[in-house]
Amino acid sequence: MPMASTPVEFANALAERRSNITKALDDLFSKPGSLATHPHVGDLRTNRYFDDTVRQWVKDEMIARGVTKTREFNHMDDWPKAQKENLRKAMVHAIDNNVKMRFFWELYGGSNEATTIEPDPLPTSGTITVTFLSPQSRVRVGQAPSTFGQIFVDVGS
Repeated sequence: MPMASTPVEFANALAERRSNITKALDDLFSKPGSLATHPHVGDLRTNRYFDDTVRQWVKDEMIARGVTKTREFNHMDDWPKAQKENLRKAMVHAIDNNVKMRFFWELYGGSNEATTIEPDPLPTSGTITVTFLSPQSRVRVGQAPSTFGQIFVDVGS
């Protein structure tokens, strides 16, 4: 879920279980085998590659698919490192085995962000499903004049 959304965007994302980020990732990983020749695919094989910030080439791929707001990239930067690492491994597996990935977002009753990657173990055919889970307790409404009424989903500690 993007860090800040209008109430309509937020309601739609909840109903569809989809955000700009999940839609862009779906598009990017609809035919993961085609990414095997991407000039930066080797970078994905580097352990902890996503620990820091979203790399420019990843931003470029996401921008081409509709993720355009700096706050969305900041939101991705703030995802827990261990979850980003598990996601990186699943992406490499999907590319190597040409297994489609589907991405979803949900609110849940837990206290920390979570990411589920199913099935486990990862398949060599079919679909890998990734669900980003945001704690309901991390949802807030902006009060400042510049953010009044926007809905925020805070990430991180």
